[in-house]
Amino acid sequence: MEYEKDLKEDTTDVVSKKTLSIVSEISEKDDYTKFRDWMFKNAPYCDNPKNFSSSRITEEEFKNLKESFTGLQIAETIMQIENRKDLRKKYTNLYRTVLNWIKPEGSGISVGKTKYQLAAEKAASREHLEKLADEILRNS
Repeated sequence: MEYEKDLKEDTTDVVSKKTLSIVSEISEKDDYTKFRDWMFKNAPYCDNPKNFSSSRITEEEFKNLKESFTGLQIAETIMQIENRKDLRKKYTNLYRTVLNWIKPEGSGISVGKTKYQLAAEKAASREHLEKLADEILRNS
């Protein structure tokens, strides 16, 4: 009787672990399916495998992106690639392009800033530092 009870508990534990594993796998696939649908609707150029020689972002690549970046960061980056018609022929691998273009959160650089905006910010920062240096020298 005791043996049957232990066997039943062990079997239940194994079934629970397998169920959790399957649910987790379905959830991840569901995210990827949603991503594929979003790509089809919002980024048709990037979604078309003819435009990137290494085809679409795979499920594994998507999982890697989600581990490092938010969905919003990924979507914004893909939309930037989608909208840059002048650079489309230059890139052949969408996944690598997203990795190169995406900016880590908190880096202080917005993904959408142009080189002119970044140069203006750098100049303003330099002016600010010069003013601080002048104040320090005056107060010394």
